[in-house]
Formats: sequence, structure tokens, C-alpha cells
Amino acid sequence: MLSLLGRALAGCLAGFCVAQSPAGGLVGVVAPKAASGRPMLWVLRDGGSPDLVVQPLADGLVRYVAWCEAGQPGRVHGGANEGGLGIAAAPVAAADVVAGAEADAALCALLKEALRTCRDVAAVETLLRSADATGRVFAANVVVVDAAGAAALFEVRPGSSTRVDAATAERGVLVRGGTFPGPEVPVDERQRLAEAVFARAPADGVSAGFVLQQVARDLTLPAGAPRPREGRLDTRATLHRQSTTGALVVQGVANGEDVGWTTIWVSLGQPLFTAALPLFPAAGVVPRAVAGDPRSALAQASQRLQERFYAAAEGAEPADLRWLRTDLLPPLRRDLMFHEAETFALLGEARANWRTAGARPPMPQLRQFQEAMAARLQQQLADLSARPAVPAVAPPSEPKGK
Repeated sequence: MLSLLGRALAGCLAGFCVAQSPAGGLVGVVAPKAASGRPMLWVLRDGGSPDLVVQPLADGLVRYVAWCEAGQPGRVHGGANEGGLGIAAAPVAAADVVAGAEADAALCALLKEALRTCRDVAAVETLLRSADATGRVFAANVVVVDAAGAAALFEVRPGSSTRVDAATAERGVLVRGGTFPGPEVPVDERQRLAEAVFARAPADGVSAGFVLQQVARDLTLPAGAPRPREGRLDTRATLHRQSTTGALVVQGVANGEDVGWTTIWVSLGQPLFTAALPLFPAAGVVPRAVAGDPRSALAQASQRLQERFYAAAEGAEPADLRWLRTDLLPPLRRDLMFHEAETFALLGEARANWRTAGARPPMPQLRQFQEAMAARLQQQLADLSARPAVPAVAPPSEPKGK
């Protein structure tokens, strides 16, 4: 009995440590020329609180939709506002920064302030410059897009901020993780993995679907990584990690297009164990399953599903390791990616109909579509959770001579 209790307690503590691991992440920004004329940003968030929500807020000059922590609208990790501005960030472990709660809170405050007061990238740059002289307690890679077609990354240090426009980058794509590039800084391997995926982007441009399905769910091991165990994968160094808590894509609008077409795609939970949901800042509201009361029902459903696909470390294995059960993953991955692809198709059809009605998307229809997609995803996660977890059946081998 004591042994069973001890193992149960150890499992609870391990789960708590994973959920509350230090915050990190990977961000990217895509210039309009590389994204079919519309700027785009994305973030894959790691660690911190896994209980993420999306809430509509109106506590500043501009109304906005914030990707934040449940019950804490001040802890903002990204979002978009009615002016067409989108923003997100990944903290950087710089030598002159002591990582911790104070630094994390200050970065959240910056993102919130930008969403509630800024309408374009230039205004965010002004906001950052105003604090350069007085200093800040964090360092981060901050990505921003706006309705005028600007797409930029800011290297934000304690006493300075440097702007890099995505249009100047190769292929119009910038990707950054938890470091600033430099001659004496080792290449961020996670950044390299993401850039390798973007190198395979379709010729007609990077889409939100490509980012969510090909980048955010990528499980490629870095060069030199140990060979994985059969049916299990150590994801501590892949793009999608055991510590990942969610993903966000902000798809901006073409220069001159109505800002009401700005769209957020959010994964509340690990992208492998949920599907992204489209939301519209112009709608002014979000479904209750997304906003939470106080927690998001979609995030909770994803977390319950995810726990079935991880196995704890054993024996002399590293205590922070959780094996991803790749032997169980293929059917789930197939169903969720199909669900997500179908959502993109449904939105494409709806947008085509909305555009025939006028230059600005109709608010009632935006709200109805959000609600329908949230209910559809909630049902999909419930159905998957009710399905027995069984090992995937290997495909039959090819007949000889073919």
C-alpha cells in the first residue's frame, strides 16, 4: 500500500513540475510577401501555467482579445486588437536578466499594454523605446504585425530594443527561440529545426494551416540526439515538447483591407492533443468554452487527453523526462489534423460568403461561427477521450517485387 501511495504521489508531483516548469517558447513572424499578402505571427508556448484562455478585454484605448492565463487577465502571452495589431513573445535567458516571476510578469505587462494602447508596429516600437532608457527586468523576442502590412521582430533587452523586419529575412520568415543571435551565441537548435520546416513551405506562401500542422506539431529530433526507443520519444528538444502548453497564430490583413478580417487561431493545450480554433477580435466576444469560467473547458479536455499519451521516466532515466507514446499517437494525430483541416475549409467557405455581403465581415455571423467551431471541437475532444487507447496497427508490408 505504501509503495502504491508513494508512486501515486510521485506521479502527481511530476505532473505538477511539468505544468509549472519555467516559461519559454518559440516565436515567428512572416512578411506579407511570404504569406499570400497578409502578415502573420505565431508562438509555441512552453511551461508556465497550462490553464490558458482567450478573453475579450476593453480596459484601454483599443478593445482586444488576449491569450492569457485562466483567472488572470493581466498575464497576457499574446493576442490581437480591433486595430489589427497582433503581438506575442518568447522570453530570452540573457546574461543580464534574472529569470523568474518578476521578469515573466513584466513581459506579460508589456504585451498587455501594447494590445490595449497600440494600433500598429510603429506604436509598439515607440512604446519599447520609451522604456529603453529606464530599463526593464526581462529580455524577449517580441513579434508584431499590423493592418498596414508591417511584420517585425523586436530583440528586447533590459536597456535596448532592436527592430528586424520580416521582409528583410530570407524567404520573408523570422524565427526565434530563447536566445538572441550573435557571433558568440550558439545556434538555437530549436530555431534551426523550425527554419528547416519553413524551408519546405508551399510555393504559394506560408499559411496558418502550415504553421499549425507542420511547425507546431513537428517531432523531428535535433542532430545528434539519441536514437528513440521503440514506440516512445523524448520530446524535450523537439519543436513540440512535453512542456508545450499551447500555440497561437495571428493572421493579419492585407494593406488596405478591413481590419475586421483579422483572425486568431488558438490551440488551448498541446497542439498534438487538440485542434486550433478560429476567433475574431472584431466579434467582440469569444465562446465560453474558450474564455473559461474561470478555466477553459477546451484546455481541460485537451489536458485530460494528453495525459494518456505520456509515460513517466523509469529507473535511472532523467527525472524531468516524460516519454511520448508514439505507438498510440498516429490515429489521434490523423483525426485531429483532419478536424483542423476541415475547420480551415469551413472558414474559407464562410469567408467567401461573407465577402459577397460587403467589405467588412458581419459581426453576428462571426460570433455564430466561433460558437459553432468551439462546440464542434469540444465534441471532437470528448469523442477522442472516450475512445480506448490502443497501439497503432502497423501498415501491411509491400509485396515483394514492387
